[in-house]
Amino acid sequence: MTALPAIVDELENVLKEGSTDRRIVILQRVTDLFVNNSASFNAEQIQLFDHVIGQLASEIENRAMAELSSRLAPVANAPAGVIRRLAAHDSIEVSGPVLAASQKLTDSDLVQLSQTKSQEHLAQIARRPALNAAVTDVLVDRGNSAVAHTLADNSGARFSETGFWQLVTRAEGDDGLSEAVARRADIPPHLFRQILLQATDKVRQRLLSSAQPESRRPLEKILAEIASEAKHKSISRDYAAAQKHVQSLGQETERIKGELLVFAKRNKLAELISALSVLSSGSGRRRRNRSDRTYCALLCGSPAHGLPKNFSIVSKTALRTVRH
Repeated sequence: MTALPAIVDELENVLKEGSTDRRIVILQRVTDLFVNNSASFNAEQIQLFDHVIGQLASEIENRAMAELSSRLAPVANAPAGVIRRLAAHDSIEVSGPVLAASQKLTDSDLVQLSQTKSQEHLAQIARRPALNAAVTDVLVDRGNSAVAHTLADNSGARFSETGFWQLVTRAEGDDGLSEAVARRADIPPHLFRQILLQATDKVRQRLLSSAQPESRRPLEKILAEIASEAKHKSISRDYAAAQKHVQSLGQETERIKGELLVFAKRNKLAELISALSVLSSGSGRRRRNRSDRTYCALLCGSPAHGLPKNFSIVSKTALRTVRH
């Protein structure tokens, strides 16, 4: 520290003269002194460096500021005031190094910066080796696609339930983000299932092909369940539309019988089941008569009407279904 008083005296002269070149020279000397001896300085001494460096850096060009940022960013006990000033600088060349690495920025600092600065600033914050949920909540909410991708790839980032949900929601339609989110070790099981549910087949196959043996089987099980659920939902949608169509035929039994043959010949199973349901189990306020049920039974038991070969089996199954 013996060199600092002399530098402080020189600083006063530099500030009076207003020479930018002299400012930069002195700033480099002060920075060298601090960086090379930072581990030995106490809090009071660091505060003095904060004042001196802050004074020197107040009126210098961005290139010198960017150099200062790069040198102070990895220093664990760097002057906090200078670090905050560098982090808030509009030029990403100046702010980037400290945003990405400085330990002197608190969660409160990072939240405020994430709420107010540009997407370039947010992208640098998203690269930090450790990020708490309070910060990632803002980054996921405000950040663009590049920020979201960086966060998803950052194993040191932690997310709240809300933040994870937002990340999963943003991943829909984005194969790269979907894959990155699905690969996170900390993703909750229900959100892992959701990301697989909305992922494309291409993403699912890549996840399967790269899965470790111990995780491959659970992944295959979830994908099989998703495929089964999708099939059932598709059938339900088809059946709902078919019911609406059959209902549009009105209450005329003979007309429904005629359409029944058309449905069967065209292999429209959803409409076929809906029509059989009407004829066999009753519709509206009354039960269908005995002749209607006999007609269904004849159709289900005989291919004589020119129906598909599997019609009998399908119809019998349909009848059992609708009766229960």
